[in-house]
Amino acid sequence: MKPWLLTILLVIATISLAACGNRTQSDLNQFEQSMSEVDKKQNHVKKVMDDMHLNRLNELSKSDLTDRNQEDFEQMSKDMDKKLMPAFHSYKEAAKALPADTKDVKALRSQYLEEVDQQEKALKDDRAYIHLCNQSIKANEDILNYTRLFEKRRAQLEIKVSDAKKAGETKSADALVSKLKDNNKQLQDMAKKYLDAEDPKQTKSVIKNKIEPLISKQIEDLNQSNVTDSETTKARQSAIEMYYSLQNYYETRQQTIDFSTKLDDYDMNKLPLTGKDLNKYHKQYNKNLKHLKQKLSKNN
Repeated sequence: MKPWLLTILLVIATISLAACGNRTQSDLNQFEQSMSEVDKKQNHVKKVMDDMHLNRLNELSKSDLTDRNQEDFEQMSKDMDKKLMPAFHSYKEAAKALPADTKDVKALRSQYLEEVDQQEKALKDDRAYIHLCNQSIKANEDILNYTRLFEKRRAQLEIKVSDAKKAGETKSADALVSKLKDNNKQLQDMAKKYLDAEDPKQTKSVIKNKIEPLISKQIEDLNQSNVTDSETTKARQSAIEMYYSLQNYYETRQQTIDFSTKLDDYDMNKLPLTGKDLNKYHKQYNKNLKHLKQKLSKNN
């Protein structure tokens, strides 16, 4: 190749590279101008997070999930759905609208949007955790209510048995009481034998496969028992209602085990609980932005 032709080609290549660099620089300038609006919306998300005091989840998660902290979780749940997630949606839409025409800036925007998706997933984990806490509190309340209802119906049963004996139905009333004592012993023996396990999954399995079938069988036996005396029949009905309360108690206890197991799967150290925690998701984007600026600076 002739020397003068090589010189012309080098000049053309240099001009092309400079033009490409200028287009990228111009594109990056527009990108960063638009990013200022995105940053405003992200800062609003951070402020909402801090105003919600999500960092209290660390403290609340270590306490018993009872009605004492129910109001806190319910308020967090409302703020999450009505304030935080709508604010994040607005931020995400602004990020998706970021301009990018050149290859390098398009790659930069893709990285940023990927990190926005990671932020969204993390906040949804926050929301799922809060909702689980609310469900757990509700289930614990139900367990307490079913326990009270069981005791109430047991007291009613004792009154009905007494009424039956006063009405001269001693034989049928004693037969019913004998059956109930036998049922109670079966349940107590099974509970002592199987429910001492520390493994929640094993406890749930015992309830589902042993305790509940036994209670169902006892209810069925009571329904099919041949009782003709009127007052004893009323006592039997009270006994059946008492067993239904016990059945509901064990069904709900399984739910509490499920909720506790799911809550244990969350690592509180990884959940974003403050606005500042969202910054870590943009580390790679910031590195890529810095690298691109250095690259354009060298070309200029």
